[in-house]
Amino acid sequence: MKNSESERRQLERDRAFLRRIGRKKLKGEALGKMDLSGLVQKTLMEAVQAGDRVPQDNAAERQAWLTRAFNNNLTDEFRRLRTAARDVTRERPLEETRVGSSGERDELAADHSTPSERACRGEQQDRMFAAVNTLPEDQRRVIELHYLQRRPISEVAALLGRSAPAVAGLLNRGMKALKARLDAASAEDES
Repeated sequence: MKNSESERRQLERDRAFLRRIGRKKLKGEALGKMDLSGLVQKTLMEAVQAGDRVPQDNAAERQAWLTRAFNNNLTDEFRRLRTAARDVTRERPLEETRVGSSGERDELAADHSTPSERACRGEQQDRMFAAVNTLPEDQRRVIELHYLQRRPISEVAALLGRSAPAVAGLLNRGMKALKARLDAASAEDES
């Protein structure tokens, strides 16, 4: 019992250490693209699997091992995000795809839309984006990845370090919450 308690405390110290490293390395937009918790968890799993190869008695050596493993996982994640299929430099915020005040083309709308149809669709998109942004972070993220970026559930699960059923549950709860928010906004507009 004592040994498992000390292992649990060590695991929590390692987790806190890796989170600090991750926050220092991932700033700005990169932090939004990476799943820091997933990278930390993956690194901790590798440490557990490595067993005796991870220094146990020397804190500096242990932290050096964890840092190398975390950096390797971070490098792998950056490479994965930069593949041709997911070139993060080609991504644009959703707000750039809606109709602006200058009347630029709505990339989500069909080319044969009338100006009034595009204006209505733009207003609906504004309401939807506002409602999506009020969702809890994990629900918002899976909705954006699955419905707006059109990624399959299995890919979203891999990206977020969750199981496919967990992502499906988040999507289900998120869509119910989104529908409720949009219905409430619609009812307000009608009154």
